[in-house]
Amino acid sequence: SKLVTNPQTALALQTFVLACILHPEWIPCAQKEIDAVVGTDRLPSFKDRPHLPYIEATVRGKALWSLF
Repeated sequence: SKLVTNPQTALALQTFVLACILHPEWIPCAQKEIDAVVGTDRLPSFKDRPHLPYIEATVRGKALWSLF
């Protein structure tokens, strides 16, 4: 079975991976923010979203990449 069956989801994941490859410098900053807000004992949830501005900007930036 396919892991990703929705073409839009597949495109979003591919775009995200491409952004990570082309601009790896943002990854440590994103990890620091997640660790500071969420800690290391759980995954982020939607409740954390208002406290993760760098991650929010990254997600919105990925959405812009998908348009091109």
